[in-house]
Amino acid sequence: MHNLKKVPYKILNFFYLVVGFVLLVIGVAGLFLPVLPGIVLIIFSMGFIAKGSPRFHKWIEKKKLYQSLQSKRESMPKWLKLLGILFLMAMSIFMYIKILG
Repeated sequence: MHNLKKVPYKILNFFYLVVGFVLLVIGVAGLFLPVLPGIVLIIFSMGFIAKGSPRFHKWIEKKKLYQSLQSKRESMPKWLKLLGILFLMAMSIFMYIKILG
């Protein structure tokens, strides 16, 4: 089993930055192409870039929008998350049976 602590910190940061910028490029293309989910990919890219760059992470934390979202953030109860997952699974199975059945 591989141990992530053996991987140098700079290599992991570089990996996160590369993945982040690739997702950003695909996300921007997704804004113009109806097939790709542009906004979702851009949000994921910001997470990867923030993970790979401490300076970018600090810059995001200083923004008023981020601070207001963090102060209003309330977590969902676990039973509600489980109910949502079960509902989505049931709907997926129902749609699968309806379309292919």
